[in-house]
Amino acid sequence: MGKDIFAPVVMLFWLLAAVSAECQITWPGEKAFQGYSTLDQLAPAFTKDTTTYGRKYLIQALVPFVEKNGITAPAPDWLVQQIAKATMSHDPYLVYEAIVAAQELKIYSLSDTLVKVYQASRRRHGGVMQLIHTSIAGCLMKFNNPSSRHALANIAATPLPPKIACDIIPALKALSQVGDSTTTTTLSTLSSRVQFTRDSLTTSRIAADTGSVKSMGMVVAAVERTRQMILARGGAR
Repeated sequence: MGKDIFAPVVMLFWLLAAVSAECQITWPGEKAFQGYSTLDQLAPAFTKDTTTYGRKYLIQALVPFVEKNGITAPAPDWLVQQIAKATMSHDPYLVYEAIVAAQELKIYSLSDTLVKVYQASRRRHGGVMQLIHTSIAGCLMKFNNPSSRHALANIAATPLPPKIACDIIPALKALSQVGDSTTTTTLSTLSSRVQFTRDSLTTSRIAADTGSVKSMGMVVAAVERTRQMILARGGAR
């Protein structure tokens, strides 16, 4: 009995040692990029594999590829278009990988596209909407340029029904870190609007929707906190 167990255990340890010493495990995207050293060389891989599954792994492999090859040049137009297209997918995990790639490859031109993705996320991505919202807000915060700050302000100023007004809070948190003096004007207008909506809900003769009142109260507080933080530091960082 002991010998029957001992032999397979020894074989397993031997195989593990062999894998560690001689092999390197690669993800599908990394495997597709083997032998290449520039981004333009990757175009055929994207042309060949257009499935959502395959595209997810290709985009996921971009950041390690860039780091491994010390690439500092801007992403070529064809790749920007591929990542932009991926952000519009109904597959939330492909969208997430595209957002990460856009952030790490510094594709600033996607700021306006990310606003549209953020606004459509509740409809498209359901249960993982918060992941998409947080990722986009973090990406635009990392960009931290006039275009990305304007994009965050556009997200924050989006009119939303009271029940889902809290959707803008990830964008507000990002603005609290990088918002500039032009942002405070947008926030002042937004604050007045959400305060009016909350007061209207609270004083309505119709039975108040307590969930909506609470949601609007959170947004009122978040908007004012964001505005005060921007004013306190005197503008963008």
